[in-house]
Amino acid sequence: MIEVGDFIIKGLRKSYDGFLLDIPELVFRQGYVTGIIGDNGAGKTTLIGCMTGSAVPDAGEMDSGGMLPAGVVFDECPFPPDLKARKLSAVFAHMFPDWDPRRFDDLLEEFRIDRSKHVKEYSRGMRMKVQVAAALSHPTGMLVLDEPTAGMDPASREEFLDVIREYMVDEGHTVVMSSHITTDVEKIADYVVLIEDGKAVLEGEKDAIMSRFGILHGPSDGGLRGQGIVRRRTEPHGCSYLIDGRDEFLRSHPDMVVDPASLEDLMIMMSRGEEA
Repeated sequence: MIEVGDFIIKGLRKSYDGFLLDIPELVFRQGYVTGIIGDNGAGKTTLIGCMTGSAVPDAGEMDSGGMLPAGVVFDECPFPPDLKARKLSAVFAHMFPDWDPRRFDDLLEEFRIDRSKHVKEYSRGMRMKVQVAAALSHPTGMLVLDEPTAGMDPASREEFLDVIREYMVDEGHTVVMSSHITTDVEKIADYVVLIEDGKAVLEGEKDAIMSRFGILHGPSDGGLRGQGIVRRRTEPHGCSYLIDGRDEFLRSHPDMVVDPASLEDLMIMMSRGEEA
């Protein structure tokens, strides 16, 4: 059910050479974190570009639900490479009327960013952190994050997730985050959208999706078919099957072992598995 404050996309289409993003309807719930997952080239960055205005849709409507402006973190850092981090705050103060320089400095310190260095001297992970600090240093109702933890080490990724958890203490806030690091999405997301070949092939509450699907491992010549088996993938030492309706399948096949499916399992099986 769509509620007041939700970010709603309808009839979104964006084409490039040989690629089409086609999203009939997608709703990002206010007060929740939605993770967008999918292979490289699936359409995650194109979707986020359309949401943030960095890409112009060919068709479609977007309703922000009356939220405050969004804070954005792009896949590639857009900040001038020859500018030092300590100079960025003055630039942003001219862009955002309610810019909070103290908050920006505190976040740079928390992220252990050397403010005397030029943006081009930072690693990819450090550049992402500077973007995150900027996005969180002016009033927003929504964060739109494209691969925000790319290039970060595990400790930095967990630190970033803690910052998002703190942001989400305000129930009016919304986060949309794309990532190929599915373990980060599993930790932070309430909802998940799986993008494949420009289409949203799976969406819903993360916990419900992860409990719904399972992985069955069998011999390569097993040839398993039947209700609930939706994908199969041949591997060096056998075959993996994606089960839709794990609990029901286990009740019908109590002698079989079906492991819970991770988001990584789902992404791989939906994009690279064959229809069973």
